[in-house]
Amino acid sequence: MKLNEYTAWVAVAIAHWEPIIDQVLDDVAAQSWSPEYDPAADKASLKQQLADYLAAFETPLLTYRDDNTRRGPFIDVLMSQVFYINVAVAQPSPLEPVAVPSLIPGEDIRLLFAWWGQDLPDFTGFFEVLYDGSPTMPVYDATSEPPKTSVDGTFSLGSTAAYQAAIDGLSGYVDQDLQNMEALPLQVQANTRNRVAYGIFAGADAVIEPNPVSSKQYLLQEMHVQDVLDEFGWTIRGLEL
Repeated sequence: MKLNEYTAWVAVAIAHWEPIIDQVLDDVAAQSWSPEYDPAADKASLKQQLADYLAAFETPLLTYRDDNTRRGPFIDVLMSQVFYINVAVAQPSPLEPVAVPSLIPGEDIRLLFAWWGQDLPDFTGFFEVLYDGSPTMPVYDATSEPPKTSVDGTFSLGSTAAYQAAIDGLSGYVDQDLQNMEALPLQVQANTRNRVAYGIFAGADAVIEPNPVSSKQYLLQEMHVQDVLDEFGWTIRGLEL
């Protein structure tokens, strides 16, 4: 799942971890404790801790989504893409075809952004159930010293280094987007160089197969620029259809 699928990712993470919490505490409860241990309250507490841990991803993700420092550089990207459309789509030559820049596979400009291109982390190693701060669960043992015949400690859900690394990793995605936006015009220049040179040097003899497309419509729809504008709340005067 990608960053923009955060809500669904949280639901899947909860569906993965809640049964683990249930199983760990049910295994404890199945022993011959005196008094009998009822895990219901601890289950509810740990599941709330789980929800709180996962909710912590929302703040950096929304901070990323709402960052407007990328709007200006994105306009620069669109200028290079208009040029790309003109020579690769509107005036293509079968003798000098133009490759799609690797930063936007399928001409999908959304893939410049981590919001659509970056996978969310693997949550399976994020947590561990703890008892009095230890991953070792209580085991009934009447012969131990002191005897362990009742559950009188505290259960909690602990986060791991993988969880913290995932949280910390969210802080770099704006810079990653900006680097992609800086690199894309260079890719366009490299990919269109031969086509432009051919058109200039061959002149009237150049084999061109015109394709009447609107660069504005192509940007907004085929290249999914409208999705970017809508998601980030950006407007660019004159770009509307």
